[in-house]
Amino acid sequence: MPEPPAPPPPPPPPLPLLAQLGGLPDWESLDPYQRTITRDEFVRLLDHCYARKPADYDGIIQLWPDRARILRQSNDPGKGFYDLYFLSDRRKPVSIERYWQTPWQFSTRPANDHRPLQGIHIAIDPGHIGGRWADAEQRYYKIGEDTIPVQEGDLTLETARCLERNLRALGAKVTL
Repeated sequence: MPEPPAPPPPPPPPLPLLAQLGGLPDWESLDPYQRTITRDEFVRLLDHCYARKPADYDGIIQLWPDRARILRQSNDPGKGFYDLYFLSDRRKPVSIERYWQTPWQFSTRPANDHRPLQGIHIAIDPGHIGGRWADAEQRYYKIGEDTIPVQEGDLTLETARCLERNLRALGAKVTL
């Protein structure tokens, strides 16, 4: 009697959901930031800056007393979690190398009346989407039927372009 066929191999894990220009996150690049933020500050930022409500990160970020467990790939829980440990109240924060300057560090720069931002690189992210997406995301308003809508994304982009021009005139390198 012939041997029964072998079962098919299991399907491969799903590919990560990425934007066209996106890359896989390198979770280990967060390792230098271990124990640099308290749990209270992390939760405050999560709830007030990054998510509208805890349900937005339910199943993606787990809050433990000593760490945040962050799902590595949202469409493949088998990839596991990344653990970001919090700074405890009993420890000093770990100092980390920074690639940016805080505003109060600018006072240490030499005076330059003509181009005071010479040598500084500033990135501008105009943020919100305009154009046809403004309607879908309710990022516009229109008064009456015969008026042109005001679209948030168009305004932020125009503001960013004005800011870029002015910062360049002051000597900054600008990435928009």
